[in-house]
Amino acid sequence: MNSATGISFAKKPSIYHPTGLKLIGPDIPCPKELINELLQDIFVTWNRPYPHVCNKLCRQMTQLFLGYPHTVDVKSSCSDRCEEVVMNFEDAVSQVLTDYDSKDQMEVQTIIIRFYPCVSALEVVDAALYL
Repeated sequence: MNSATGISFAKKPSIYHPTGLKLIGPDIPCPKELINELLQDIFVTWNRPYPHVCNKLCRQMTQLFLGYPHTVDVKSSCSDRCEEVVMNFEDAVSQVLTDYDSKDQMEVQTIIIRFYPCVSALEVVDAALYL
């Protein structure tokens, strides 16, 4: 991650099973690394931190919507650099869920991220991942 940009989370991102139930538990992998990588690739890469001067747009809530219904899944929405991070997260979730209920490979269908888009310090207010 670029050292000029810090990404902070107001709360832990939520993950939802295809049945609609929220996944909770100590074994469920935290998607913060995935969200960090996506925001870094989508937002920070195209907005240089220096010489950034904050303005009133930096404190306006922005919602980023990746995946369905715009594309088939999140992997189709992101760059090659982020595709590997998405696949690693899907593998980790699939491993955990295989132990409980499902033998299928889970795919991240949609990610919704609400954040304040200041390139100096991104603040993620809420994030949800739908499998």
